[in-house]
Amino acid sequence: STHGIYSVGLRFFPVYGPWSNPGTDVCDLAEQLCSRSIGDDNDEDTINDEKMREDEESRFDEDVKDYVYIDDAVDAIMAAMQYRPPGQDPSPVVFNVGTGQGSTLKQIRDEMMSHFPPNFFDDKSQTIRSSKQRYNIQRQATISYASTEHSKSLLGFEAQVPLSVGI
Repeated sequence: STHGIYSVGLRFFPVYGPWSNPGTDVCDLAEQLCSRSIGDDNDEDTINDEKMREDEESRFDEDVKDYVYIDDAVDAIMAAMQYRPPGQDPSPVVFNVGTGQGSTLKQIRDEMMSHFPPNFFDDKSQTIRSSKQRYNIQRQATISYASTEHSKSLLGFEAQVPLSVGI
């Protein structure tokens, strides 16, 4: 705005879907679940430390994020490219790109597991594992989801793909 250039910013909440980046929570979770089968006992990533297991369980049950499907993220980009504010010399604007609803990794894991046959996993395969054991500290739950009123009213953007369909 200092130089008279109008801009639109997009604040993306975690995007998931085909071709997701390795290292993201949803991608890592999908890889963990898909690579496990009955009798898979030799997994060196399984959490043995009780404190680590409690921290990981807490992250799965308490952390809330607004996961948005890639198709919805692309729709938001297309809507932002066509957005023209009214009036002369408009201020830059930033839009949230999300669903406006939070989900836990436990909900995502449960949704993913519903797509496998009932006996696909044994008890050990449902053990929650650490991703590079990065959560080995005392922590508080994170809650983060988009406020989408601005995106709905000005861009006409509203996420269309629910988590159950995206997974």
